[in-house]
Amino acid sequence: MSNDAVGRTTAVGGTVVISGDRVTSATFRIDLAALKVNGKTQPQFAKSLDTQSFPDATFTLARPVELGSSFAPGATVRVTALGRLTMNGVTHLVTATVSARRDGAALQAAGSIPVTFSEWGIKGPAGYGFFASLADHGTAEFLVSAQRS
Repeated sequence: MSNDAVGRTTAVGGTVVISGDRVTSATFRIDLAALKVNGKTQPQFAKSLDTQSFPDATFTLARPVELGSSFAPGATVRVTALGRLTMNGVTHLVTATVSARRDGAALQAAGSIPVTFSEWGIKGPAGYGFFASLADHGTAEFLVSAQRS
């Protein structure tokens, strides 16, 4: 049995600019106040993430990412992207591991970013005891679908 709590949201927006075989810029905004666990809003997540003061997290690509000439329609590439992740009013450089796939005008990217909560000043909920403690680390996972405009 896993003790992991998984928060999910579809409240994500942003832009990705691809020129040739490289991603030249990308910015995403994630509405942390919209996170749900098992389909329900969890007040302890909102309190720990201080969504009242900082409702959004943002990720901005710090430098272009080479997709390579093998990034043909239907092919999947694995890349590492350096970006700035802002949560709780604090910004840090982070490394995202990304798998990307192009299908016609659509791009799908899935990946993860390791997060140490204390680096962003995020503390676990108080008063919930052992059964609702927050580990000091987690993983921000994402699945993004983009359409050419």
